Formats: sequence, structure tokens, C-alpha cells
Amino acid sequence: MSQVVSKYYLRDYQDEWIQDIYSSWNRGNRRVLAQLPTGAGKTVCLAHIADSFFTEQRIVLVIAHRIELITQAAEKLESIIGQKVGIIKAGIKAKEECLIQVASIQTLAARELSSLPKNVGLLIFDEAHHATASSYRRIIEHYDFAQILGVTATPQRVDGQGFVDLFDDLVVGNSTSLLIKQKYLSKFRLFATSQSISTVGVEKTKGDFRASALALAVTSQIGAPEIYQNYLLYARNLRTVIFAVSLEHSRALAEFFSQQGIKAEHLDGSTPPEERADILRRFRNGKTSVLTNYEILTEGYD
Repeated sequence: MSQVVSKYYLRDYQDEWIQDIYSSWNRGNRRVLAQLPTGAGKTVCLAHIADSFFTEQRIVLVIAHRIELITQAAEKLESIIGQKVGIIKAGIKAKEECLIQVASIQTLAARELSSLPKNVGLLIFDEAHHATASSYRRIIEHYDFAQILGVTATPQRVDGQGFVDLFDDLVVGNSTSLLIKQKYLSKFRLFATSQSISTVGVEKTKGDFRASALALAVTSQIGAPEIYQNYLLYARNLRTVIFAVSLEHSRALAEFFSQQGIKAEHLDGSTPPEERADILRRFRNGKTSVLTNYEILTEGYD
């Protein structure tokens, strides 16, 4: 184990989780899906697992499902492992000598299989509940000689379908409630407005509300002024992330907050990569107080 990784001592539940993953591999399950709650330290665990592959000079390829998570993942892994992490992305100089590489599934899907990293010993899928897409299947089939590890806090799909065709086994970590009881995770506080949102008549598809119909129901019942008042009540002067119900809703909220003198910015899937990185950097540095988004910061963002 590297000296840097050894400084990040594992908690009991993390060590048990890692051992359960290795036990599953040792039982012949090459493709393992592992669940651990949000905030439980999956990245530290992954660094310890990756370290064992480095001793064999095998490459570890980490795949994220969103471009904005690549840099975050690379920075966190570098800080833990203590060595450079390569980023596979257009416009970024390749570091083929790095034993750990981070890429988005979008980047890998757009490239020829022959151009992908060779000698991969471990393939890690972050937010692995997205791994049912054809682009993921293509990568899994290509690396048929590597160990596969999918990690997620929520091993389930909205459409109710399972993962038996992609993974051989499921490793389940300690629950959120248990980690809170053991004081590894903080208790959370939930505030709600006195005004409820009626979903009567809102159309559903495969058991979930249709996004466009739900957006109309929400925006017609609770406006930006009400959301702003709750921000003043509970989060004034605190960095705040707002999850909107549509792209238009997110833009409208950012505009309204800006009109009130609050430094607010909007982020969505169509935001250019460089601009997206700048927005996240300003939010991280405190230059932006409120960040509104639609289906972008819902998973994996710290």
C-alpha cells in the first residue's frame, strides 16, 4: 500500500465493504455492484482498492456519467493516492503513463475501442445505476478481462429493471441511518414550506411524473418569490444549490435571485464544458452564492 493511501485509515464499515468486494471477486464474480450511502467515503475506499492494482502495474479506469464530475474525481483521487491521475477528455493532454485514468462515458463512447487505454486491470463505474445504457455495455464487453466494480448509493433504476445482465453480485454497505447512529454521518434537517404542491392530474410515465407536466404543476403553484423568501429564512449568506424542475425554471430562479442582489448562476446540460467548469469554480470559491441547476448536480457532486 502506498504511503499516502495508508494515511487515509479506513473506518470499520469501509474496511468491511472492501473485504466484501474482494470476497465476491474471489468467488468468481468478475462484475460486482457495490452500494454505499452518500457521504460514506466511496472515493477513499476506491483509492485503497486501486492501490492493489498499482502494485501489478495494471491500469485503473474510472468512468463517470457526467463531464463535470471528471475533474472532481481526478482531484480527489490525486489527493488521496499521492500520484498524478490522467484525464481522458478532448482538449486535455493525455497522461498515458498514469496508472489511474478518469473519463466520462460520453468521451469513451465517442472513441474507437482500439484507442482506449490498454492493460486495464480494474474498471470502476461511478454512479453505476446508469450503467444500463448501451454505451456502458460496449465498454464492459470490450474490457472482458478486467475486474468490474460499479459503485452507487442507489442500486435501482427508475423503470424498475434490474442489473442481473450487467453485474454478477451486489455488495451492500451499512445503511445511512446506521452511519448516522454511529456518528459517521451528520443528521440532516429538512424544512418545508406551508404550501404543498398538488400533483392531481399530473401525467406519469413508467410510474414517475412526466418532467414537463411536473414542472408546470410546480411553477404554477410556487413562484420564485416564495423560494427566495425561504432562502432568506434558512440559507441567507450560505452557499446554496437549488434543484429546479425544468431548464426554464432553473434559469428563471437564477435571474430572480440576481435581481435581488444575490450572486446566482444557472447550470444545465447544454452549458459548454469550459463555462460549466468556471461556474462550478466560482461557486466553490464563494464568488457565486446560489447555483441553480436542472438534472446536473443531482449525483456525485461535492
